Amino acid sequence: GPSGCHETMYEEWKESLHAKAYTNDAFQHHCGIHGLCISCHAPQPMDLKGLAQWPRERAVDGDPPRSEGVNCITCHLRGEDTILGVYGDTGAPHAVEVQPLLQKSEGCMGCHGQWYYSDIGRQWREGKAIQDEAGCLDCHMPLVQRKVAWGEDKRLVRQHTWHGGLDPQQRKDSLELEVEVKDKLQVRLVNLA
Repeated sequence: GPSGCHETMYEEWKESLHAKAYTNDAFQHHCGIHGLCISCHAPQPMDLKGLAQWPRERAVDGDPPRSEGVNCITCHLRGEDTILGVYGDTGAPHAVEVQPLLQKSEGCMGCHGQWYYSDIGRQWREGKAIQDEAGCLDCHMPLVQRKVAWGEDKRLVRQHTWHGGLDPQQRKDSLELEVEVKDKLQVRLVNLA
């Protein structure tokens, strides 16, 4: 499984908000049984409908269980045994197909571009990051030089941490506070993303 061959990425995922997407208290309190929410917080593989499309929800007794939230198969499984990646087959013990959307912001929009939640996709398209040609992955999955799997040479790959708006450091890096005192105090919060 991924915890053996892709151990570093698995360990990053395990601590991420994606791993806790279904089990976190806020989700369970507000949406825990609602299918509209579950389809993004415990999705079937995104490739069933298309990586940038709204996914189907994972079955209550599914394998893997809903408690794994947004896990490896969400973005990386096609069919029963083909793994989607960014490099293609590099001698892995399983079939690997290149999926270009794994390297583009559009690949995140199946869930993060939904109007009923908070259209993060629209915010990104209208924000500063797109003007700087930065994509979602540039901040939320930074590039790092390391092995993809056990026994491979190091290469440029993405971290699987997905730091977001609930992460204190990400908020600090993404926001700027401007304070001005003239006749009155003026405070302005600027979204740098």
